[in-house]
Amino acid sequence: MNTEWLQSFVEAAKQKSLSKAAKSNNISQPALSKHIRNLENELGVVLFHRTSTGIELTEAGQHFRTRILPVIDELASIRQELRQFSRTAPIAIGSLPSLASYYLPSRIKELRSLDQPTTLMIQNTSDELVQSLEDSSEE
Repeated sequence: MNTEWLQSFVEAAKQKSLSKAAKSNNISQPALSKHIRNLENELGVVLFHRTSTGIELTEAGQHFRTRILPVIDELASIRQELRQFSRTAPIAIGSLPSLASYYLPSRIKELRSLDQPTTLMIQNTSDELVQSLEDSSEE
């Protein structure tokens, strides 16, 4: 089940309009309709009644919305946790001396803006560099 399909479904149920939901999700209305159609095909149920004034959830759609909202919230929470994890994970950069003076100064500036722990390693050979980087990842 595609999370974009789920987001399209939830927004369409909230807006009671495919065009308003598409605008809110910053996608075209045909793309949103395709998301809904794909979701309905995967689940084997009709989620919305299409009317001349908009859309309404079917009984199956109401049940699905009730069940999927906590799942979507949990996915958002997991994404947030993982973003925090990636911000605190140390970054190790290795280089050979021939590249270090040219390449690293601008990269070091960028890394400081990330506010993450950083290790810089410069070794004379590729083998030494790889070994140093492997050793630092084991710590």
